[in-house]
Amino acid sequence: MSILEAIYPRSRLAVVDSLLKQHRPMALRQLAKISRLSLRATQVNIEALEKMGLILSTKLGNKLQISLNESHALFEEIQDILRVLEHSELSEKGKDLSIKATKVLKFIDEGAALVARAKSSK
Repeated sequence: MSILEAIYPRSRLAVVDSLLKQHRPMALRQLAKISRLSLRATQVNIEALEKMGLILSTKLGNKLQISLNESHALFEEIQDILRVLEHSELSEKGKDLSIKATKVLKFIDEGAALVARAKSSK
């Protein structure tokens, strides 16, 4: 297990990774199936990722379409981190990137929490 996986929920990484690999918006059930997560776990992770601004949800009819927010400031970095972790998780470079990835993802989480607190205090 990488440092990133130990600190950051594996299920959240699975959702982001699945969206990256599919290169298109997906319905909730489809994303849950590809990510190998329960429907509820997928929903919880989508909510968290939406708060961070990493994914976008669009309603088409009665279905929710989920996609990555490619205009997010850290989108390319997260994409690179996941790509490198997939190929070199056991190498020293992979360990170094895991530490950097953890810091980036924690920063995103903290930023999302600050935004949520600011909105709730208005």
